[in-house]
Order: sequence, then structure tokens, then C-alpha cells
Amino acid sequence: MLWRVGRGCSHHLHHILSVCAPRAWYDTPVHLDTLHWRCSSSVALAVQVSMSSRASPNVIMPEVTQPPAPALHASSPAPIGPQRPLDPRPLSLDVLPPELLSVIDASFIRNAPKHALLKRLQTVPASNAVQYFLDGRKTRRLASAMITTSKPVRALRVLIIAHRLDCVLKKSIYESVAKDMAAARRWHLISPLVALCGRQLGRLSVRLLDWRIRALMEMAEYSALDHVVEQFNREGLIPGRRSYQMLLTAHIRNHDLPKALEVLSRMQQAGFPVDASTQAAIVAAYRALGSDEMVRTHAFDALHTADARTATLILNALAQLAIDTHDSEQLAFVLQLFDQSKLPVGRFLFPNGSSIADGGASVPQDAASPSPPPISPDVATYTILLNHMAYLGDRRTATTIHQQMLAAGITPDARVVAALVRVHLSASDPAAALFAIVDACDFPDSQSLIHDLGITIPPSTLSLQHRIRPTAEVFNTLARGILFTHGLDGMRAILRSMSNCSVAPDSETIRIFLAYLGRRERAHPRQVLKTLKALLSSTGRPSVKHVSIIFHAILRHERPRLRSSWFATPGDHSSPAVREPGVYRSLDGYLGIPRDSRSSACEPPGKQSLEPLVRPILQSLSARAVQPDRAVTASAIKYNAVTKMDMRAARDVFQGMLEKGMYPEEHHYSALLEGYAIEGDFAAAEAVMDAARLAGVHPGAVMYTILICGYGRAGKADRAMRVLQEMVNAGVKPDVPAVDAIVGAYFAMGAHMFARRLLLDLWPSVAPFPEDLRGTPLKTLIETFRSLHGGERTRAKMSKKQRMRLSAKLKHVVRAWNALERTGGGRDGEVEQGRDKTSTRVPRNSE
Repeated sequence: MLWRVGRGCSHHLHHILSVCAPRAWYDTPVHLDTLHWRCSSSVALAVQVSMSSRASPNVIMPEVTQPPAPALHASSPAPIGPQRPLDPRPLSLDVLPPELLSVIDASFIRNAPKHALLKRLQTVPASNAVQYFLDGRKTRRLASAMITTSKPVRALRVLIIAHRLDCVLKKSIYESVAKDMAAARRWHLISPLVALCGRQLGRLSVRLLDWRIRALMEMAEYSALDHVVEQFNREGLIPGRRSYQMLLTAHIRNHDLPKALEVLSRMQQAGFPVDASTQAAIVAAYRALGSDEMVRTHAFDALHTADARTATLILNALAQLAIDTHDSEQLAFVLQLFDQSKLPVGRFLFPNGSSIADGGASVPQDAASPSPPPISPDVATYTILLNHMAYLGDRRTATTIHQQMLAAGITPDARVVAALVRVHLSASDPAAALFAIVDACDFPDSQSLIHDLGITIPPSTLSLQHRIRPTAEVFNTLARGILFTHGLDGMRAILRSMSNCSVAPDSETIRIFLAYLGRRERAHPRQVLKTLKALLSSTGRPSVKHVSIIFHAILRHERPRLRSSWFATPGDHSSPAVREPGVYRSLDGYLGIPRDSRSSACEPPGKQSLEPLVRPILQSLSARAVQPDRAVTASAIKYNAVTKMDMRAARDVFQGMLEKGMYPEEHHYSALLEGYAIEGDFAAAEAVMDAARLAGVHPGAVMYTILICGYGRAGKADRAMRVLQEMVNAGVKPDVPAVDAIVGAYFAMGAHMFARRLLLDLWPSVAPFPEDLRGTPLKTLIETFRSLHGGERTRAKMSKKQRMRLSAKLKHVVRAWNALERTGGGRDGEVEQGRDKTSTRVPRNSE
């Protein structure tokens, strides 16, 4: 099958990991503590190396203005010695000469005198190269051009050289460069840029400090945010509304409501009342916590006083919250508030008698006030809808939405390209997904990637002037699908294309790769942890999403195989769960749970604990004040309920999550439900189902299947059948485990013929029944039926040979990741001296 392509190529995985591991971007680092400045004797500039995290399109960003062109410096020391003739052609920022890059990268700028710098610059084959370091306006353009090169730290070096040559650099120049760094998602360079401005000019601006707040938020450096107001005070500056709103957004995204409320109070005390823009910031960030009725109500009310841009941001956030909670009526009402001449998608999204399709959506309880005037959608609006269609697997409607966006005159961006890739991958069409990238993006390596993946696509139809620069999100989305069709060979090809496009793998790239290793490659949790350590060997910046993947892998490895086992097939029985109490003690400390609430289970003899690998990762998150998210909390609930079978502890974790303001989702209720089903407490299990419904969480296939399996294991086939009927009546399609469990329940009662007939009747609800199997024995039928399950179940323990093969592959992937960094496709380097104090590394003794 396609998903097995490349699984046996052990030499490729080693290369992929070497491509993905971080590196220093340039060969000779700049030692800024040895540089002498006009305004001070020395500087310690930190260029912090960290992977960019995905930014929300709704986050409010500070604005900058273009700086005026300062006067040129006419007097400069004349260079000494014979000079080569200057190239009469002017310098082009589109094709930068290697001689110029060599000067910028050179280590001699640490202590070279001004005339030596000028002499080196005059060797650049361009008639006006020197002017780019003497004219502040040109310096800004050159610095911004460096951000998109393979070594974006050159932007800082350009400013350093210009300042050494006495170029007049105004604060607006640094603000403009910071804006371009943010657009390129080079968040790790913004704090060093702010520090550089302070050293060179002796003063900062509110906009620069706002950009630093945004950068710290995107890099999840939440501990550093506690001191940004003090920095405003030291600079004699007053934080503005945007400053407070970004701090508010950061703390909500970090699941830290107490600090968010503190910022909101300080903002009001500073004379900035809560207005529509503040409501937009809150509702956009609240997705991390869940859908809150009061937050939605205030957001709807703010539409009447919001300007056009803010109103669009609010509706986009409300639409996303409705999608997250599977609330089609809420989504219908929100979409109706958009200008229907620009977003006439209601009849396509809700074609079957929906209120919006019939001409009017019912007004939700939290939006009872009169509707505001029609609001124009933006590119983020269409992106949200395209991603929703990808989730639903509805490519036809997605195509219509995309056409409507183009008809409305809205120019697609990289987020739209990534959404289209998701749409095509949801339809199992990797060729169309790759064509969506090649057709829209400036993709010089497209033919190489097409060849490596063995995919045939039609030629591009888009003119070159409309090309979109591909981003990490675009490649990450493609990687998520290609991994499951082409395996690790496909990942290696994508990483090579990222390198050729100067696109750095980010935290999400690592998360996707780790998830694939755990789910499809059946990697042991120790192997997943070691892979993460290798990928973070230089940056040492794990994310809370990485922690979620790790604990999912541990739970899959530990949890007992609670199956009906009525017809045992290879892999249905597994060894007893391997307990990792030390790992969960570390998780308890991260979650803030007292240790005495955990039982003192002992680790099995001869098993090396994973705690030394997990502990430094959690310590890194704690040092940066990164709060656990809902996924990590769900892992803790599931460990207590399923692996440890301590429902009291599971309820305590669940309650603690509620007290932090986080709204539970289906997987939180599923963990509690499974724990009660294992205990045989079906009254409590049914109560969990009812509680989920009351909370607005509609039980899905997983929750119904857990209850069916519980009744099936208990031999209560009639009750299992009742739950199955409820599942069908609720419009939830039965899956393989649910049918397997209920058939097994009747088989255990001795009703073999009925079990066979039931299996034949329910089979078509899952997949078409192969008629050639109608006369085969029940055991053959059930083995074939179970093979249809494409979920995460591990059917067999990995053999020693399989483990060795996977280990070799992983070494190959690490090597490939490192190769990507060395060739300039990954992260850029850092200044060795004066490392940014917000950088937090994972300790190296974590083995």
C-alpha cells in the first residue's frame, strides 16, 4: 500500500533527522562585545535562536511608518591603496552579489576601522553598494532584504556596519525592519534588534517595545513578559492600548486567566477602557481556552461600535469558535453577518433546509442584540472556511469558496495555499495538493520535489508576478499528508525543498514528525523523546504541543489493551502496561498537582525510566512560564483514569482544568468515560455522557464506542445494542471498534449465529462488504473486519529487527535535519556573546 512506501529505506530517515536539527547559520559568529560604538563603549547583542511558532491571523500588530530619507554623509575617509574599477551597474536587492554578502558575513567588522570597512565595500561589483550603508533609507531596504536570505541575521549586521560608518539611523528604520522580521516570522531577531537600537541610539520607542512583546508571545517566552512594563518605565515610555492588548492576548493564549485579568485591570487604570478592539483581541485569543458564552456575548455587542477591520476580526474569531464547538447554527448566524455579496457561501455550506439557506439564521442566545450592518470578509475569513471544508472532507464546497474569494477581489496568501493543500489531502489527492503549491507559490525547487515524490501534476497556470512566497505552514501541511502516503522518503524530499526555498522548519514541523513516528512507525516513547532531543539540540525550545505528543506516545505504550478478545488475532493481546510513575510525577509537578495524590507505584525492574528524558523538557516549559494546555491535561486525566485506574485523581485533574478557565472537549470526557467503563461503573459513565451534552459537547464515535466496549466486556449485550442505537440516532457513524465490541458481546453469550448475522448487517455501515467473504467462517470475517480499522491501534509488538530498522532511520532523519541547517534552509545563527537572557535550553544531561 502507499503508506508503506519508503518504510524499508533505513538510510533515508537518518538523513531527514539531520536536515531537521538546528544549526548556527553563519560560519564566523559576530562577537558584539568587542565592537566599539559611537554611543557606548561596547554592546552585548543577543541573537536568540528559536523556531517560529504559528501566528494567529487575528493578533493585533503594531503599525510602523516608512522613515524619511536622511541626508547622505559626504565626508568619509578615503580608502587606501589601489582600487578596482567599480561596476557601473547599480546594486540590485533582488540578486545580491556574493561579494556583498561576504563583507556582511565577515568577522572583521568586530574591530575594523571605518576606512577598512569602506575599502571592503568598494570591492563589491556595484556602483552604489557603499551608499546602502551611508543612506538610512537604503540601509533599511538592504536590511529588510537580508531577512529573506538564508542568513536573516545579516539584517542586524547591516545596521551594525551602517552605524560604524556614521550613517544616521532613526528609530523608524528599526521599526520598519522589525515589521519585516515579523512578516517573515523571524521572531527571535526582534529582541536583539530592539537591544541594538537601544545601544546605537540610546533610546527606544513604544512601537519597538510592542514588537518585542509580540515576538516574546510568538516564541512562548511568557516569563519575560512579566518585565516588559518595567522596560517601558525605564525608557520613560508609556504603554499604549496595543501594548496592553498584546499582553492580554499572550496570557490568554498561555491559559493564564489570572494574569490576563491583571493586565486588563492595569489597562483600564492607565486610562484605556475596554473597547471593540479589546473585545476582538480577547475573543480571538480565547480559542485556546474554549468557547465562553460571556466572551461571545461581549464580542457580538462590540460589533456595533467596531470599525470595519475590527468587526471582521471579531466575526472571524466567532466563526472559528463555532467551528471548534461543531455549532452549525452559531456558524450559520455568524456567516450571515458578513456581506453576502462578497461571501455568498450559505447555500453551499448549509444546503439541506438550514435556516441560513432558507434566508435567515436563528439568533443565538448570546447574540440577541440587533444585527450590525454587513461586514466585509477578508482573506482570513475564507481561510477559516477552507480549513473547515478540509475537516469535513468537502472538496467541492471548498472549491466554490475559493472561487468566491477570487470573485470578491481578495488576493490569496500563504495561509490560503496551506488551506487548499489540506482540502486536497483530505480527499486523498496528494497530486492536487502539490499542484496547489506549485501553481500559486514562488517555488524554484518544484520539479525536484515532484520527481522525488513520483507525482505527476499539470503545468502551473499562474503568472510569475502573482507568486506567493511559500512558508513553513505550507510545507508543514504538505508534510502531514505526504508522510502518510510516502513515509520518511517523502519527509526527506520536503525538507530538501524547504532548504532550497530558505524556509526554516519550525516547532510545528517537529510536532508533525513526532506524531507520525508515534502513530504510524510505532516508535517507542524513548525513541520519540530521543528524536525530540536531537531536533532541539541547538535551540532547546520544546513547546507544550511537543509534550502532548510525548505523553500520547507514552499512554499508547502503557495503557492495557482493553479489548473484548473474543476471537484473539495476532496483536490483540499485549504485555502488561509498563508503568512510568516517575514521568507522571514530573507531569504532576508541571500541572501543579501535589505529589501525595499519586500512588507510590514502583517501576518494574530492568526497565529504564523515561523520567530523565521528560524532566528537562518540562523544566524548560516551567522556566518560560508556559502553562499546560488542554491536550496535556487530557493526557493526565487519561493516565489516572485508564492506566492507573484512579478515578478520584482523574476527577481532581478535570476539576483543576475547569478552575483555570479551560473548557473541556470530547477527549477530556472520553478519558473519564473510559475510566468509569473499565471500573464497571456504568451509571457514572452514562452521567459523563449527559454532562458532555449539557456542556455543549456532542458525543462522537469515540465516546459511544467506549461505552459500547464497556458493556460488551461486561457481557451486557442488550445495553451495548441500546447505545449503538443511540449512536445511530444521533447521526454518528459506527466505527470498527464499536461493531467489533458489540458482536463480541453476543459471541461471549454463546449466540454465535446471531453474532455472525449482526456482523454482516453492520459491516456495510463501516465499509462495503466483500461478497466473496459471505460464506467464510466467523473468525476469518472478524480478522478481515478488524483490518479495516485505520486508527492508531498497534496490532503487534515491534520485533527486534523492526526496532533496529527504525532506529537507523531516525539517525538518518537527524542527519538530514542537520544538513538542512548547514545549507541555509533552517534556522539562522546566533551571536555567541551576549546571548539573549530569555533563551532557555534543555539541559544536556537529560539522558
